[in-house]
Amino acid sequence: MKKIYLVLFFTTVIFNILKAQDLIITDTGDSLNCNITKVKSNYIYFVFMQGNEVRRTLLPTQKVKQYIKGFYSNSLVPLNLVKTPTTYQKFRIGVNGGYSSRVARVDNSISPALVSHIKALKSGYQLGIDAGYFFSENIGVGFKYNNFSSQNQTDNLILTNNNTNQVSYGSLNTTSNINYASPVLYTRFISANKKTIFFSNFSIGYTGYKEVNSGILNFTSTAGSVGFGIDLGVDFMLNKNLALGLNAGYTNGNLNQFELDHGTYKEKLQLAKGQFESLARLGVGVGLSWVW
Repeated sequence: MKKIYLVLFFTTVIFNILKAQDLIITDTGDSLNCNITKVKSNYIYFVFMQGNEVRRTLLPTQKVKQYIKGFYSNSLVPLNLVKTPTTYQKFRIGVNGGYSSRVARVDNSISPALVSHIKALKSGYQLGIDAGYFFSENIGVGFKYNNFSSQNQTDNLILTNNNTNQVSYGSLNTTSNINYASPVLYTRFISANKKTIFFSNFSIGYTGYKEVNSGILNFTSTAGSVGFGIDLGVDFMLNKNLALGLNAGYTNGNLNQFELDHGTYKEKLQLAKGQFESLARLGVGVGLSWVW
């Protein structure tokens, strides 16, 4: 008989524990009645009710003043839903295009005749694609690729070789390309009606540069370095899986060594210590994304 009472006692205790709800107090004094599913050094993961909908999210630990497991005797979140599969979309693939402009100043040491030609190459078009996997409603990882291209032709250009004092006259056509590829850390915030998704990402990857000149100057310049990028954007859901997005971003990379291909021979150009070519640029774009 005692064994039966013990079994009933522990069953009741366990049942009450399962029914218990947790308390999170934020650094702003807000109290959250929730079910904490995981506690890590940087984030606290939890489930809570928003209206009639179960939501899963997380808070940085620095935003949490205190949390108490089992603070409430009854759970607002149905127990059968606490460990059900997540309802947020885990995957996102997006394509976008728009306008971009390099923000670094033109080197004053170059020939004055080239200044306006180079300034025209500062602005151009960009195309990008990114893909991400979200392991929580707000945090994810992925990959991005972005291409910037510009082109300019200047006619009736007069250039003087500073070494030989030889004067050249003619047209110069230049095509510039910057490629950026990188792993990405995503953050996103989904509106209550799930129709608007705000996101940002940070990346550190490889940026490659290629410039092709023909006409009065005839050579191809290539270079590459480590770069980084920051993007901000918003997706407006058109239906459950398709969204129209707006985004703005900044990428950068500094070059101090170039390979010059003159057709018949190649050479390396090393800039003086402390000097570099900046690839910093700002861009805005629109695009479509698929989420599921």
